[in-house]
Amino acid sequence: MFLYIVATLSVLFVVYGLVLRCLLQRHVAAIREAGLPITLAELNDWYTKPEGQNAADVYCRAFEGIPENLNSDDTQSLELAVCQYRSDKSFDHDTTQRLESYLAQFTDVIALLTDAAKIEGCRYPGNVEEGYALLLPHLGCLMKGARILRMQSVLHSLRGEYDHAAEDCLTGIALGNSLRNEPILISNSAGRAIYEMMFEQAEVVVASGCVSKGMLKRLAEVIDSIDTWTVIARAVVGERCFGMNAFDNPGTIPSGHKLSEAGTLIHRLLGLEDFDKSYFLKLMQSQADYIKDPYWPSPTPLNLPDQLPAYCRISRHIVHAFAELHRHCFENESRRRVTLVGIAVEQYRQAHGQLPARLQDLVPAFIDALPDDPFTNQPLCYRLEGDGAIVYSTGYDAVDNGGRRKSARGVQNEEGTDITFTFGDLQEKLWPSD
Repeated sequence: MFLYIVATLSVLFVVYGLVLRCLLQRHVAAIREAGLPITLAELNDWYTKPEGQNAADVYCRAFEGIPENLNSDDTQSLELAVCQYRSDKSFDHDTTQRLESYLAQFTDVIALLTDAAKIEGCRYPGNVEEGYALLLPHLGCLMKGARILRMQSVLHSLRGEYDHAAEDCLTGIALGNSLRNEPILISNSAGRAIYEMMFEQAEVVVASGCVSKGMLKRLAEVIDSIDTWTVIARAVVGERCFGMNAFDNPGTIPSGHKLSEAGTLIHRLLGLEDFDKSYFLKLMQSQADYIKDPYWPSPTPLNLPDQLPAYCRISRHIVHAFAELHRHCFENESRRRVTLVGIAVEQYRQAHGQLPARLQDLVPAFIDALPDDPFTNQPLCYRLEGDGAIVYSTGYDAVDNGGRRKSARGVQNEEGTDITFTFGDLQEKLWPSD
């Protein structure tokens, strides 16, 4: 009897393993049938290098001129002054001279960044077959380059050279665009950070009221061409390949603690690895499906890896990076749309000598159609008071807070704040800082 039970359980276990393996193979086959990679080798081929000029070659030459110790006390104090310029719109003479002296050392760097921005194709050095062990030194250099360009834009504004200041923003946006084909989640995050920096600087420049009509048109065209969700879709494809490789190499998983070899072996012997892989592929497919038609609030299971079953011990570590992904993507997309409409408002002001009474007045002369607020699927909000105005999205709390940019403690993107594009000093009038 005992042998019979053992034999029966053994047969069931084998059948169980075969069923899991069959399900897994079906998942993998469906991905390949869609023309997408599943292994790191396939990903490396899918992430093709440009046939012509590669912007990355020029960017990397520019990065050679940026010192590793860029975050000095002097740099940080100047960056703080640059951030404050957004509200103050002025520098004292000494700070302006320091800024000029500081940027003088980056003349060649800025020239190379400008040249690279004119090249369409881009793939940075690095073999994605290394998976989670892949080093991405260009990300830090890109962020440094973006901060330099923001400083240069402020300096041009101080000199009254507003079209040049706007051109610096376009060069900065090109930095973000250089990462749009990179199928890596952290690269996508870096690109969003660069976009946010440049959108905010573009707001300062455009709201000055001194940018030419031609430059406003160029800014609008470039910002309108950014496709937030296509970019993140590529990152999801890459992360799926990284994740599948991590099942075979669990020691490469970026997590707070290493997975024990004994635990991994038991996980595999019990057939749970195939189950884990299938669950992982199912979760990643839900990410891909969601990105095709994103809506807010995003489904909780997509945001909280802790909701995965405990036996998905590897998946739980791999998908941890997705915890805040959707919110950040929505915030970036909201800021892009708000900036695009803000530019249209300035185009209207230049044409009519006054700010529009309502956003609908912008259509179709200055914008083909008004984009909705991604957080509410309702029209973006618009507040007009005196000689000031605010175009805004409600932000992730989906509550109209009147266009307030910062919370009482001076922080953006918190509950109780909106994502804004402001004309005049309306922010300070409505919510004076202490």
